Amino acid sequence: MYKLIGLVLVVATSTSALAQVEYWAAVRNIAGPNELHLFDGPNLIRVIEQYPGAASDPWGFRDGAASTRAEFFFGWADGVVRYSDNGNSAELVINGPPPEIGVWRALAFDPRGTGQRASFWSANFGSALIKVDLQGNLLTRFPNPGVSILALAFDDDDGNLWALTTNGDIVKLDTRDGSIIPGRGWPPRFPNTAWSGLGGLHDLTERVATLGDTKLVVYGDPPLGPWELPGETYMGLAAVVDPCARFVCGDANRDGRFDGGDIDAFFFFLGCLPYPCCKINCDELLCIADINRDGAVNGGDIDPFFEALGRGGCR
Repeated sequence: MYKLIGLVLVVATSTSALAQVEYWAAVRNIAGPNELHLFDGPNLIRVIEQYPGAASDPWGFRDGAASTRAEFFFGWADGVVRYSDNGNSAELVINGPPPEIGVWRALAFDPRGTGQRASFWSANFGSALIKVDLQGNLLTRFPNPGVSILALAFDDDDGNLWALTTNGDIVKLDTRDGSIIPGRGWPPRFPNTAWSGLGGLHDLTERVATLGDTKLVVYGDPPLGPWELPGETYMGLAAVVDPCARFVCGDANRDGRFDGGDIDAFFFFLGCLPYPCCKINCDELLCIADINRDGAVNGGDIDPFFEALGRGGCR
């Protein structure tokens, strides 16, 4: 039996509308190692095993957080792991539990941090609200603001935190003193749902996504969902802007379209590698030519390229 207990939402934004939404879910697998599942809407598109330690933990990963770059983080009782956005690399960035609060239950990534260094925020139900550096050292501690916190998300728009409480309310926390900012947030969209996860969308809008039971809902203007997801128990939600949102996947000749005119340019890239990114930006090369999303441009992208060309698009 699967229980989904952590989620990282990957949001591709554009100037026209909210683009494709993808997200990672941490799955508590009673019968075997805990996993991370990548979904596109309600569709499961990839499965990887959780980081060693979390994979065999009774609960596995508890909550997700994400930077504004192509990376996300998951925390559990014994540490925090950094993943690349495609899930192909994992690094234990914090080894051990958080100071004072016991478990990395609620997790938010603050790109401003302290002294221009990024940091994490965390809380564990009724515990204090803490901020730590990326090595887990305590930077700031605020008393609990009077709510039981299940999940956290950072708001790029104003530099404060969204918090999901055990009764399903979404409230705003001031990062200067940890207090609740009056008049901000939303009541539960589905009052009888056991809510458990929250993610701020890193697109400079005041939208947050919340998760509970089998429903994923994006609050804001416009609201999105609910989407029905497989599973029984969910905890944790976070979001990161897709760094490839400004590029057209497969557009090897960089004319703004993905069509037959890209075939020769695509094979030019394959032929000039492994030279440094074929004299274009390395990130752009991955966005337009890493069709199978394995973190490299090589022969493994040829069949996916033509399959995507046949269906009129990729990603």
